[in-house]
Amino acid sequence: MLGFVIIIAGLVGTVVVGYVMRRTRAYRSLLVGIVLSAVVFFIITLLVMVPNQFIALVFCTLLLGVTMLPILPVMMENCAEIAYPISEEVATGVVFSGTRLCSC
Repeated sequence: MLGFVIIIAGLVGTVVVGYVMRRTRAYRSLLVGIVLSAVVFFIITLLVMVPNQFIALVFCTLLLGVTMLPILPVMMENCAEIAYPISEEVATGVVFSGTRLCSC
């Protein structure tokens, strides 16, 4: 059930963040805000994981999904804006390849 909540909340959060990105074009500040809020909600979710706190856990998981899943599209858009003369495909490909190399 918590997996369902985090995915649906993440989809809603991604749509909202995409709309905000298109309207404001504040990519960097939006990325910083989303990452910081995801870290805060992750810590709160860890603290709520105690017996008999299921409703609070569902609420925290909802907030975590709203902030965690939109990080990827915001990061990709930010990457495309930073590496402007280079095409978006190459810039995001280098980012994903770099993360793959670092995880080995």
